[in-house]
Amino acid sequence: MQSLFRLFIVFFITLFIAGCVEETPLSSELTADEIALAKTSDHKDRGCRCGKIKARLSATGEINPPLLTATGEMRGNLRGTVNYVGYLEDFSPITSNFGNDPINPSASFSGTWTLTTDDGDLTFRDIGTFEQVPNGIGTSFSQVIDGTGCYSGASGYLFINIITDETGLNFEEHHRGEIFCQRHTRNTDN
Repeated sequence: MQSLFRLFIVFFITLFIAGCVEETPLSSELTADEIALAKTSDHKDRGCRCGKIKARLSATGEINPPLLTATGEMRGNLRGTVNYVGYLEDFSPITSNFGNDPINPSASFSGTWTLTTDDGDLTFRDIGTFEQVPNGIGTSFSQVIDGTGCYSGASGYLFINIITDETGLNFEEHHRGEIFCQRHTRNTDN
């Protein structure tokens, strides 16, 4: 009985697929994967990474008053080159009027960073706090403020954990969050 049921399911799926397939002028020399890719909405959307994000950034910073800049490479399910720009005047020491000063010297910061990929750019506004060296740890929150290419119209957020070396200018970041794209062909949730 089970084999008859399985045969029925296979037959039904075959009929359904046959009814959905349209004849296309695509070359018979293309593989099935190439044909499926050619039928997607936009070729330029192939690498757009949307959905849940889990990535790491290795970056190096540089202080050129009035700016702090950083560049690095993002890897994980969100990949590309990162360029960060923050104004030194936006870096503020954290103190308390009620005796709740941080255990270690700490500061808040804000800036803007852009992830450049082959398929488009994502620009984020970043705010956060960090303990100054020698501890060199921090956290920030980034929101998407602009996108180009397959990220045009994107929104989303990333939570970032930061660890620096003894200079405070070489750092590793762990990024977790979600990017929502208006159109894409690769969802990172898979």
